[in-house]
Amino acid sequence: MLSISNYGKQSLVILVKKRFFQEYNLVPKGRKMKKKVENLLSIIVVLSLVSCSQPKSSDDVSNLLPILLLRGGTASSTTSTGTTSTGSGTGSSSGSTSTTTSSGSTTLSISSFSPSFGVAGTSVTISGSNFSATTSGNSVKFNGTTAVVNSATTSSLTVTAPNGVTSGTISVTVNGVTATSTASFSVSPWTSISFTASDDVYRISCPNSNTCFALTQASSSANTKFLRTLDGGSNWTIYDTGYSIFGSLAVLAGGMSCPDINTCYLVGSKASSKILKITSASGSPSIAQVGNNGFYYAISCPTSTFCIATGTNSTQRTTDGTNWSSISASYTMVTVHCVDTNTCYGGQVNAKTIYKTSDASAGTPSWATQSISTGTSVYSLQCVDSNTCMAVGLSVLAKTTDGTNWNSLTIPFVSGTSTTLNGVYCFDANTCTIVGSNTTVWRTSDGGSNWANQSFGATNTNNAVSCTTSSSNTCYVATTSGYVFKRTSN
Repeated sequence: MLSISNYGKQSLVILVKKRFFQEYNLVPKGRKMKKKVENLLSIIVVLSLVSCSQPKSSDDVSNLLPILLLRGGTASSTTSTGTTSTGSGTGSSSGSTSTTTSSGSTTLSISSFSPSFGVAGTSVTISGSNFSATTSGNSVKFNGTTAVVNSATTSSLTVTAPNGVTSGTISVTVNGVTATSTASFSVSPWTSISFTASDDVYRISCPNSNTCFALTQASSSANTKFLRTLDGGSNWTIYDTGYSIFGSLAVLAGGMSCPDINTCYLVGSKASSKILKITSASGSPSIAQVGNNGFYYAISCPTSTFCIATGTNSTQRTTDGTNWSSISASYTMVTVHCVDTNTCYGGQVNAKTIYKTSDASAGTPSWATQSISTGTSVYSLQCVDSNTCMAVGLSVLAKTTDGTNWNSLTIPFVSGTSTTLNGVYCFDANTCTIVGSNTTVWRTSDGGSNWANQSFGATNTNNAVSCTTSSSNTCYVATTSGYVFKRTSN
């Protein structure tokens, strides 16, 4: 603010009023009209003191008046704010920064973008106003990294999240004017790994952080392929098993369990298929059929010689890795997890039912029936000890901490994710990752009370997840279109 030395503000206002009437020979008619003119002049003087030179004498006021009366406007920028929804509700981020051109006639703005999360390659739709109708007329950046614009209208842009994308705001520039979102695009900590084969990946098992095995099958009549990495996913070797074991290419295609880096067991949902056993899995794999003919959905092997396989009205067991026998169970379990050679849990399709045995090594194990209160079908479950497990499925998310009672949890959801959950892996009682359709990935660090959205922002289906026993951050997800995603941070 200016400091007035020769004239105080009040004196200056009076002086301006006097000189105004003298200089322009104006005589307002009536006392009320004169008062209105004086009030107007008072306002003009006070507002102009900020930017005009300070008058030092009464003569300077004559020079000041034309400036006061003729001052023009300047260009301005306006900003409107919005909100970002996380955790539950919408998955599109709303909020915009509107930039007005110097003429004041055009406002470029971003009102929302969807999805609000993803990885490099994710297709993102940006909504707003006054975009260029041609793709080349729009410059779009994700946190400073330029993206490819695939289609454009004046109110909508479809762009691809660029390589090297990082979490941050999205900006659109048209004819030198830039609008920037107030909400941030969140980049998932997962990176994609593509195979030379584009077959959907249905199962994955990772005995350690560098060694993972996966299963693919191109069609219901094609042979099942066994994939292996020994360097954390950088390079994969594909082996043809010589058998076609997946009858249904869906979430219930079959199962795989690899208790160590040399031994894997595979089962499939094709009628009258046998169990496949792979030895020397990390060297020169040897693949052989073992067990009895059956229609299998899942298998769990806590050791290299003890396994339980479940299927349609049948449960098979081996205690030596070679010879298999039926251990009753007149119900269909589509998922099974054995904590050790005594305690196993299974889940039933088209039901919210869990089965538990505490004597899996006995001649005829007994199975106790447990119930989940909400949902439709159990697809997968995983336990960290004999009492602590989490189960997922079609509108199912539940856990037990006492090995008997199951508590339903709120399924996390934002637009672009799915409530159909296909896989779960818990590193400990607090840290779990769940996956599902639409590349849905959620992670909890507090046992399921709160979930962080780590979804990829695409339309692929995540079929299974496996994390290493040495690190809660190193996990792999099997998904469709020949991709595996890997996470090495939380």
